[in-house]
Amino acid sequence: MPLAEAHALSARGALAPIQFQPHDRRADREKLRDLAQRCQQFGPYVALEEGDAPESLLIDVTGCGTYFGGEDVLVGNAGEELQHLGYAARLALADTVGAAWGLSHFGGCPLIVPPGAQLAALKPLAVEALRLSEAVLERLRALGLRRIEQVLALSRADLASRMTPEVAHRLDQACGTRAELLTPEEAEEPVEAAWNFEPPLRDRRLLEEGFWRLLAKILQRIQGRGLGVQRLLCLFRTTERETVSMQVGLLRPSASAEHVFELWRLQFERVRIPSAVTSLTVRLAVSMPLEFQQGELFEGTGEVERQRHLSTLLERLSNRLGEQAVVRARCWPDAEPEQAYRCVPWFREHATAEPRQPSKRKQGPWFRPPWLFPQPIAIWATSRTPHGPPIRFRWQAQEHEIAYAWGPERIETGWWREGDVRRDYYVAETTEAQRFWLFRTLREEAWYLHGAFA
Repeated sequence: MPLAEAHALSARGALAPIQFQPHDRRADREKLRDLAQRCQQFGPYVALEEGDAPESLLIDVTGCGTYFGGEDVLVGNAGEELQHLGYAARLALADTVGAAWGLSHFGGCPLIVPPGAQLAALKPLAVEALRLSEAVLERLRALGLRRIEQVLALSRADLASRMTPEVAHRLDQACGTRAELLTPEEAEEPVEAAWNFEPPLRDRRLLEEGFWRLLAKILQRIQGRGLGVQRLLCLFRTTERETVSMQVGLLRPSASAEHVFELWRLQFERVRIPSAVTSLTVRLAVSMPLEFQQGELFEGTGEVERQRHLSTLLERLSNRLGEQAVVRARCWPDAEPEQAYRCVPWFREHATAEPRQPSKRKQGPWFRPPWLFPQPIAIWATSRTPHGPPIRFRWQAQEHEIAYAWGPERIETGWWREGDVRRDYYVAETTEAQRFWLFRTLREEAWYLHGAFA
């Protein structure tokens, strides 16, 4: 969205207050490279599109559809993975890079083009789908050529005389008559260490000693890079050809072998290994930059220590009881207020999959109350006109006169949800200067109290 348009929408009140930040192309490219690493599960070669500011990923999935149960399942899984990571992706699958790029940007998505049908799929699209430079696009528009089928109607001699070779080059790439090579992003070498036991081990103390030595090797490999352990994967392979896995998660990255080993041992006590262990593999699943805090000249700042103790407690509880037992509430984009949260583990691996916290308005009536009741409370209320704002209501055997009321703010859920919600919300300020959040159901015309302001 252009900056001027965002300013205009914010001024009209169409959007919540906006925070403007400068565009960082280098950060965008690094984020896209990280996303390319995640998408290597769908194809062996993943590349960024060409250009100074890439915005798309190109994945070679030749022959990979059978491993997913079909190309449609592959595309669906890719879309779900990207959505889980917090991205709204436009996906297209075709024989050529040019056709897939054009259809994903200017066609209906997700779209799977049958083999050899990319030319027919490209014809109705705009000429911008050919990845042409802006100067060439202006020349095409000046000649009245708006769609790819109009360009294809010209002979190669006409194209050569009227256009630069770029047009014919892009057409050949999109149709498949000219090869287009991908420059895949190199996969990062996993940081892991393994130990094969001969003979197989049953003594858990020896397994602890083996883990300690492997952990020391991993920490030695990341030493000097400013990285710490965020999540560690441990695999036990047994004589019965079974693999027992366990993960150690940390709230904050750590390079302390003693701290990581203590957390691992807390969880290892709960792990049952059915037979003797033939090999042990320790893999660094997630690493993060270490957090450094500059020391204070004088003592007296206890916030850092409190945060460290809290992190230690959460790590011990999560590794002792399981990650699903220690959770925190996170805001969730749901129209129904009592459903607008989710309980997620503290050690959730994909932090980018979590939705952003909704912005809070500091002025105006539409900010949410800090005290939201678990369920709406039925109350008695009256209004001067039908479907109008309330003028008084009774709650906890006390009648409240309303001095000011702002609203309504209509909140509805879709018909496809079980128990759909249709409500008109009001922020009501009483004569005692108390503020409450009330709503009236549109179907039953009943009043409810849903929250209160401090």
